[in-house]
Amino acid sequence: GVWQFYQAQSCTSMRYQDTIFHSVDTISSIYFATSTPFGVLAQPQDLYLDIYQPANDTLTDRPIIVFEFGGGFTIGWRSEPDIPQFCEYFAKCGYVVASIDYRIGLNPLDTGSTVRAFYRGVQDERAALRFLAAHAQQYKIDTNYIFLTGTSAGCFCAFANTYMTDANRPLSTYGTLLEPDDMGCMDCSGNHQLGHHIPKPKAIVNCWGAVLDTNYITAAVNVPVISFHGDQDNLVPYVYGYPFQLPVFPPVYGSVPIHQRLNSQGILNEFHPLVGYSHEPELLAPQVNDTIYNYTRKFLYPLLKPNTSAITGDSIICRGDVAHYSVVNQQGSKYCWTLNGNGNIVSNNGNQISVLWNDTALVSVSMHELNALNAEGDLKTFQTLIKPQAHASFGYNIAQLHVTILNMSSNAGEYWWTFGDGDTSSVVNPIKDYSSGGTYQIQLVAGNGFSSDTFSNLITID
Repeated sequence: GVWQFYQAQSCTSMRYQDTIFHSVDTISSIYFATSTPFGVLAQPQDLYLDIYQPANDTLTDRPIIVFEFGGGFTIGWRSEPDIPQFCEYFAKCGYVVASIDYRIGLNPLDTGSTVRAFYRGVQDERAALRFLAAHAQQYKIDTNYIFLTGTSAGCFCAFANTYMTDANRPLSTYGTLLEPDDMGCMDCSGNHQLGHHIPKPKAIVNCWGAVLDTNYITAAVNVPVISFHGDQDNLVPYVYGYPFQLPVFPPVYGSVPIHQRLNSQGILNEFHPLVGYSHEPELLAPQVNDTIYNYTRKFLYPLLKPNTSAITGDSIICRGDVAHYSVVNQQGSKYCWTLNGNGNIVSNNGNQISVLWNDTALVSVSMHELNALNAEGDLKTFQTLIKPQAHASFGYNIAQLHVTILNMSSNAGEYWWTFGDGDTSSVVNPIKDYSSGGTYQIQLVAGNGFSSDTFSNLITID
């Protein structure tokens, strides 16, 4: 009825699948860390982030996308073109999006300095992640769903923060001739929140990034990646080479070998070559943003939606009996059931329902799960065959001690007879010869494997 229709509608959500919010609230210049920048005489640098979130959102636990700008670790800022556009788009889809600062600057004549600049970006992103996780309740973030993205240099850092460890941090971070200070561990800079630890990212959206070594990427970590990279990129190698084509930078592996490594490790990933495009193509070709937004939205959604279990229940029952159906319960989820057939839901405990079916037909129940992120799961369906109830009946004819019985049962195929003198039978139409006169009760139990019925008669033998 109306109630069941309303329940079905309440589990429909396009959140994360489209821009369902019309406006975005932005909180600018949130302080998250203080770190030592590049330069011998440089003073400690305060780092800030901007948060974009859907306006008038009532959800208290939301996935977050953390964006780190590009610029070769020498230029850039957290609101450079097109970062606000990206952040607002995904905020309108229902995400929280944070665009972060990190320290920039390097000695262009020193390879060790370029690696140390990259490592500062790694440390600062980790400081931002620790801050956001420590303030997850304030900003209504679910730290199980942190997605890292950015462009160019920002994605160098995203890969390192996901797949690199302190055990394989670059040697130059321990100090070089020109920059002798040890930069410390990956979580040893900026702030001391969250016990020097970051939550594991859920996925990486790689826009023309690269890695120092693809061997960092292992199935043990297993974080999915979607990559976009122009095949004519002359600043960050599409395959392998020096950034900016300058040997002062260490050679890096671009999106092609990253994709190959992810495949070899069995890690979920997609690679979308931007054929004919060079570095940062979205700045001059806005249609590239459409490509990135659409593929990213579709790639991330399966990581957010509930992995609803199959429905278990009664596959065959008899009309008039109550059928029971259930799925595995997930905390924070709600479950909306609909009936496809003539029946009534007699009890509904969320992930479990009971149905009284009124048809003798093949019917089904369908269910949508909406999880705590307000992401809609796939429709699940379960079929039940409703059989008519068994009905027991018989007639008889008495000739002295000889009784002929006519079975008049319906919707049954199994029969169990008792004749009142200790004898039994399972034939359809039994013939009974009694040994002496008297009054006897003949009883028939007729069944079909799913229901049974009992019928009895008292007979007198002369």
